[in-house]
Amino acid sequence: MADDRGPTALDQLPCVDADGIRTITFNRPEAKNAMSMAMRARFCELLSDAEQASDIRAVIVTAVDPVFTAGVDFHGVHAMVRPIENNLSPDAQAAAHQLQWTSSPMGAIGTWRSPVLLIHGDDDKNVDFSQSVLLARELAARRIPYRDLVFPNERHGFLRYADWLASYRAADDFLRETLLHKQIDEKSGRTGTGVAIQNRNGTKPGS
Repeated sequence: MADDRGPTALDQLPCVDADGIRTITFNRPEAKNAMSMAMRARFCELLSDAEQASDIRAVIVTAVDPVFTAGVDFHGVHAMVRPIENNLSPDAQAAAHQLQWTSSPMGAIGTWRSPVLLIHGDDDKNVDFSQSVLLARELAARRIPYRDLVFPNERHGFLRYADWLASYRAADDFLRETLLHKQIDEKSGRTGTGVAIQNRNGTKPGS
């Protein structure tokens, strides 16, 4: 079977190993280095391979100009801290909690600089809606530009086709404005009007 990634993913995500260091470069500037499915598959393989390789001590992820990489956050878990089983020692429990925290986006939010788009259904049974509320609050506190799109009575996987379309269109507008036109208000740390709540027909309440 032919490799469905082909040479394109190899060109868009080149990898160089030297002196125990693996350097992975996002090389898709025409798309603001956004990852395609093929790039994502290759990226995961490169990281997994590096983890197993005894001669790789570190991995550097970089990118060609103009931006590191573009992306949109669809209902992700931002704070992964969960109760730890009591069958661990106190030190092991503390280590487990620390691992949960450092594995969460919230654990690295202090290094964030790029604008963020949050999209979430407020009836999500998989990821509590408070996760997005928490992240929005922390982004605002750090003056990191963001937008949020909330769908009333919507679940984790989006049951309504219209909501999927609205999400993709919002993502397209967000990337176009923040990457091409740079309409983010850096001074206020916000974009637009904040939370955008839509009716099932795609209109705003009261419209």
